Amino acid sequence: AGERGWITTEGDHFIHADTGQTVRFWGANIAPRDDFSLADWQYLARLLAKYGVNQLRLHGAVINGEAYTRSNQSPGLDPLELSDDKVEAIMRAVSAMKAEGIYTHLSIYFPLWFTPPANSEEFPGYNGETKAFAVIYFNDNLQKRYDSWWQTLLTRVNPHTGLRLIDDPAVMSVELVNEDSLFFPTFSYQRIPSEQMQTVEALFGAWLVKKYGSLEAIEWLSSQPHERDRTNAGRFGFGDLREMAQRRSPRDQDTVAFLFELQRDWYAAKTATLRGLGFKGLVTASNWFTADDAIYDGLERATYLAGDFIDHHKAYFSGRSEGENSSWSIRNDHRYYDRSQLRFDPADPEKSTHSWDLTFVKPTWNDRPTMISETSWTRPNRHRSESPGIYAAYGSLHDVDSIVHFALDSNGRQWTVQPRYAMQQWTLLSPAVMGQFPATALMFRTGMIQQGGDATVLEVNLSRQLALEGLPHAQRDGVDALRDLGQDEPDKDSTTPDLNDLRNLVGKTRIHISERDQPSAQPDLSAFIDLPNRQVRSMTGELHLDWGAGHLRIDATGAQGFLISKPVEGSLSTTDLSLRTMMEILNLFVVSLDGSPLITSRRMLLQVVSEEKNSGFTVEQDEKGMNQIIDIGRDPWLLRAIEGEVTFSGEPVRVTALDPSGYRLPGASEATSTLRLLPDVVYYLIER
Repeated sequence: AGERGWITTEGDHFIHADTGQTVRFWGANIAPRDDFSLADWQYLARLLAKYGVNQLRLHGAVINGEAYTRSNQSPGLDPLELSDDKVEAIMRAVSAMKAEGIYTHLSIYFPLWFTPPANSEEFPGYNGETKAFAVIYFNDNLQKRYDSWWQTLLTRVNPHTGLRLIDDPAVMSVELVNEDSLFFPTFSYQRIPSEQMQTVEALFGAWLVKKYGSLEAIEWLSSQPHERDRTNAGRFGFGDLREMAQRRSPRDQDTVAFLFELQRDWYAAKTATLRGLGFKGLVTASNWFTADDAIYDGLERATYLAGDFIDHHKAYFSGRSEGENSSWSIRNDHRYYDRSQLRFDPADPEKSTHSWDLTFVKPTWNDRPTMISETSWTRPNRHRSESPGIYAAYGSLHDVDSIVHFALDSNGRQWTVQPRYAMQQWTLLSPAVMGQFPATALMFRTGMIQQGGDATVLEVNLSRQLALEGLPHAQRDGVDALRDLGQDEPDKDSTTPDLNDLRNLVGKTRIHISERDQPSAQPDLSAFIDLPNRQVRSMTGELHLDWGAGHLRIDATGAQGFLISKPVEGSLSTTDLSLRTMMEILNLFVVSLDGSPLITSRRMLLQVVSEEKNSGFTVEQDEKGMNQIIDIGRDPWLLRAIEGEVTFSGEPVRVTALDPSGYRLPGASEATSTLRLLPDVVYYLIER
């Protein structure tokens, strides 16, 4: 990584600076694990590279906070200083990944990782338990700490490479803030101590004086007072973001304009700070959603334009879950729902409608590269094996530049179901998810599936967004239960979709936000959407989703296959393949390994996966479609046995079954035009 120069941007793509070659990233998330040795990181890097991963998001706290807690608040350990152990873990990880061609993206600040100590002069008002939501944008003491973390981390020499991180082109990018925003419901008097809010209230007062010349000139001051207003002290209170989105009064508009400028200017200042240190890599601002995306999303994204590319959260897909701590764990007696995106299943099994939310596609903003830095079909869910194929297909259609899957929880030496009293929901090292990376990463990274043309181009005027007019078509990011604070969302469940619900399955959405007044463009896409038969195809002709039958067909020149969530009647066909199977859940891909079209390719990979399960995992289903967990199970993972046959067009092919690590199984290769799939084989080498 880095041998072709720094990763930079050209238009809406990432490129290698020295060659100008476009690059896409298929990535994974992991914390900077200080319990991993250098050998552990090297093993993990080799494993990730083998599965097609070329980007690692190192996402975790780098301060002493955790060690401070474990040491019973040792007086000799500052909880807010960098942890040498975490810094060394990052150094090991960067070195190991670099050697295997994997670029590193650094994410070190998230308010859930930062708990200001009680009775602190630096952070008055905190009790030692409250998280520091939003205060990074206006607390000078925290900002000084934050700047020192980046400076120390980036300018320390990596003993494993001899380079400072700031000089290493394998460190492609940094993230200023993970999941925080002045437009998220956590910016509230319930979440932030009064002493901290006084600081930002005073900043708001100074902003108002600058705008109006004096407080007396503010027309709304007497008509819409706030209980926190202290006119004599020059402080003014903030309304509830959701209420402001509905009311949109002059005071609300001023409040939003102030918050917008404060957040935008902070991102610009911190980007400039990193540049001042000499960092030559890329910077992204943040990645969160808002209290009301229809009103605030355009403003949130506009603040990110201070950085080099736009990152999106979230792209999680899950159904209803119930039980204590079910938002972040899986335990006996929890209840959950098996849900398929291919069928547009509702989030709640008691609804007889469909949910038209498409959390797996993201628009391009202001022609900047696009990153989805966290995504997962959370478990348990029989249909989670859909996710790698859906992301490879529609990520390519939308020309997403980086898709980073959440999350690795081991060094890769064991793929474990984590059989304790509870399990986490986002395990990436599983057969149905990372086990599908060889074909899906290849499809995505090499552009085997064409990007689409514009299905929607929205020209958004910034001034009208500040007037709280909102976006004409807002899309809520997919949020897992852990991060969903219960905000009221418009009901997108219905029996029949509006054509606009399906536009992102036809082609790209591009949004431009500026002071320009330009007409938006939404071409007629009715030729691609067949509502009576419940089908939609991409304008490229390569993707065909039949949500009534529950399958997606991929039919590109160099990559073809099927994602299935219902039993198939008869057969499914692409240009060069046909499949017969009665399985309810199946994902099958054939991809060219020599860059030639499948019909003439001499070497291909056939990959086939169904659903996964923990050994001993047991549920009982109730009359409402919810599954109650009787036993969360144990190692090892199980994959459902494969049934079906694949027929290849053209001359017969030679088929060699491969083991789970991709090595040839004993036995002679079979020459055939029709392959009966073996029950326990995931990968096949296909040769002509």
